[in-house]
Amino acid sequence: AKERPMEKHRSINIAASIAQLRRSSGMTQEQLAERLFVSNKTVSKWERGGGYPEITHLLRLSEIG
Repeated sequence: AKERPMEKHRSINIAASIAQLRRSSGMTQEQLAERLFVSNKTVSKWERGGGYPEITHLLRLSEIG
C-alpha cells in the first residue's frame, strides 16, 4: 500500500519530537533506551521514523519531558 503524505508528515514529527526530547534532556540514545527498557537500535529506529513507540513507551517519554 502506498503511504499517504499526511502519514509520512506525522511520522517525521514523532521522530523529530523523540530526538529533540532526548537531546534536550542531555541523553544519548543508549541512555534513553535504558530508561525505556528497549534497545538503542529501537530508539534509533523511532528517531528515523522507522516505527512508533508503544503506548507504554509514550507514557514514559512524557515523564522525561
